[in-house]
Amino acid sequence: MKQLKITLILMLSIAALGLCALMGLFLFHGSAVFSGSQQDYALVLEKEIDAQRIRSLQITMSFEDICFIQGSGDTIQIREYANYTPKSSQLPRVEDTGSELLIKGARVHFFSLFSLRSRNAYLEVSLPPRLFESLDSLQAQTASGDITAAFLLQPRERLSASTTSGDIILDTIAGNTHVSSTSGGIWVNQVAGDITASTTSGEIIIDSINGNTDISSTSGDITLGEVEGNLELSSTSGEIRLRAGHGSLLADTTSGDIILDRLDGDFRIDTTSGEVSIIDGNGYGQADTVSGDVYLALTALLGDLSISTTSGEVVLNLPETSSFTLDYDSNSGDCSTFFDDVLSFNQKGSQAKGTYGSGDHYLAVSTVSGDLWIQAK
Repeated sequence: MKQLKITLILMLSIAALGLCALMGLFLFHGSAVFSGSQQDYALVLEKEIDAQRIRSLQITMSFEDICFIQGSGDTIQIREYANYTPKSSQLPRVEDTGSELLIKGARVHFFSLFSLRSRNAYLEVSLPPRLFESLDSLQAQTASGDITAAFLLQPRERLSASTTSGDIILDTIAGNTHVSSTSGGIWVNQVAGDITASTTSGEIIIDSINGNTDISSTSGDITLGEVEGNLELSSTSGEIRLRAGHGSLLADTTSGDIILDRLDGDFRIDTTSGEVSIIDGNGYGQADTVSGDVYLALTALLGDLSISTTSGEVVLNLPETSSFTLDYDSNSGDCSTFFDDVLSFNQKGSQAKGTYGSGDHYLAVSTVSGDLWIQAK
């Protein structure tokens, strides 16, 4: 009997813990796990603001999505949609000070225990194109919601969008832009102006940038299309991929690869266990890795080149018209080039020095056990 009671108590305790976990899931994530039906949203708030005098627009929400849509005329239209009937205290607060428009969501997020259906809402903000003729700054912030816009956002000075667990999906943005997400992803089609973007575990994908770029990610990948401007790219375990870059590049990863399809400009690249690849480029710079390989194919070597790796191999494709002085140093690696006849090797073949052409630039390669291959492009 005593053993039966103990078993019953354990079963009740497990059931109680499961119920608590379920309630926590709903409270903090708002998931409609058991509803299975499509949620119907209705308009619960609507306001209209004269856009001509607004210089600053700031939106701060908790769990709601923020959706920007393109409007018309001279007014900013604000609409809140919800799948429940909120009290007035649960609606966003709209403050119009004359030149500044502040939209602040209520800090509520709850669910109906009996219906097992989450209560959610989203904010829709309609912005007319004429607004951006005078709007200096646009700031949107939400905790667990997404931020989206399918048209051009171009405040005159600053655009800021941040979310904790939501995604940021923007079509075209212009000006000085800052976007960040903790666990969500960032997707942008076109950027005209400088941009700073960061995420912890989400990926960052930007198709086109015309301006300076500063992007960082912890475990998410960074994928960029064509970039005109200087780049600073950093990732811990994610991969960095660039389709075409025209400007100076500073890139570093810990365990992720760095792959540059095209780069025109100088570079400084660091990675621990990832590989470094420049498929095609014009430039010069420095590439350092511990256990990853280094592959560089340059149409033109425009300056000094320094490469170091511990156990990785170094493969260089250089044009026959290049002009440089080579200094290769390794403990146990080998050196093989298309100009071996002008090089002097040590007895082990792990060191090589010599001048190819008139020696305009300095080419230094250092490895511990990695080989060096230099091929004619």
